[in-house]
Amino acid sequence: RRNPTFIINQRDYAAFGQVDWRITPALKVFIGGRVTHNNLKDFSFNSFDRSVTAGGPYIYTGDTGFFSVLPVNSCPLAGGLPFAELGGAQVPSPAGTSLTEPARVKKTGFSGTAGVTYELNPDTMIFARYARGYKGPFLNESVTYTPSLAQQPLKVDPEYVDSIDLGIKTRIFNRFAFNLSAFYSKFDGYQTTIFVPPVPPQVVINFIQGNADSTTTKGVEAWFYGNLTANLRLS
Repeated sequence: RRNPTFIINQRDYAAFGQVDWRITPALKVFIGGRVTHNNLKDFSFNSFDRSVTAGGPYIYTGDTGFFSVLPVNSCPLAGGLPFAELGGAQVPSPAGTSLTEPARVKKTGFSGTAGVTYELNPDTMIFARYARGYKGPFLNESVTYTPSLAQQPLKVDPEYVDSIDLGIKTRIFNRFAFNLSAFYSKFDGYQTTIFVPPVPPQVVINFIQGNADSTTTKGVEAWFYGNLTANLRLS
């Protein structure tokens, strides 16, 4: 019986700040940013029970069969696959990599926001905002390897998003609030689960973690809430 062992060390470091500047009593601008550094170190291997494999238990860093867990180390991270089985093409370990060296990924990303608000009167404010988002990379420790199916990426790259929203916030009769905004967001390298249809003669479908090239979301949102009476709230 195969037992996978995972040794995971993942650290994130960040520095951030924001400045608000009230130009006039009604007009305010703001800008902020965050720098994030991701430091990932993962290693995994497969061990086998003595009762199943003569001479075991032992450590084996290769593939072990249909839908087995791919070991995580510096070799497959760089594209090597010297242990391919089940008819798969073997790829020698790239220079500087090893089956016993952890997989390491380091990435620094920036996210931030900037915008402006303007108070038309004490009960009404309009706003516009731009934001840049960042989601760090990760190593997919649950990757499986089967030559007849699409191979899953061991490393999933960072995701970035640029978004714009603008709208209005109002207070009605000093009792109700009504907010309305429009937004648009564009994602690059969107981290998602990807459906892989079967390729004849295979009949098995597959789902893998990876990056989509890009995707967008857009729309309009409206909120209305307030207290109709001391015991009745509408939203």
